[in-house]
Amino acid sequence: MAKDWGLAPALLINNFIIFLMGIGFVALVYFFPEKFPEIFRIRAGAGRGFRFWYLTPAVCGFLIVTLIPWAMEQMGAVKVFLALIAIQIVASMLWDYFIEAIPLNRFRLAGAALAVIGAYITTLKR
Repeated sequence: MAKDWGLAPALLINNFIIFLMGIGFVALVYFFPEKFPEIFRIRAGAGRGFRFWYLTPAVCGFLIVTLIPWAMEQMGAVKVFLALIAIQIVASMLWDYFIEAIPLNRFRLAGAALAVIGAYITTLKR
């Protein structure tokens, strides 16, 4: 679709479909809460106590969905997805350390380093 119409209209259509699917999913959870794990259920007071950082996943998701097709065209799919995986590993380790208070250890650091090095190696040319 992006090649035929351009990336911006393709993103609009895709995100609109995601929006509709989100509404449908919330409706299913609302009307049939017993069919879903507790984490999906709507809690009393939902919507109150809104914090600005709640928007962070949406902004990150939009940037990922927007930039991946462009980056793939520039660098190729393997490089883009290996870099994305390496970035996610590093970001996850930082989240675990700062938010979840999960300590870093040499194995986690070595694994993250190998992922970053692997992503870098794929960018080297012959």
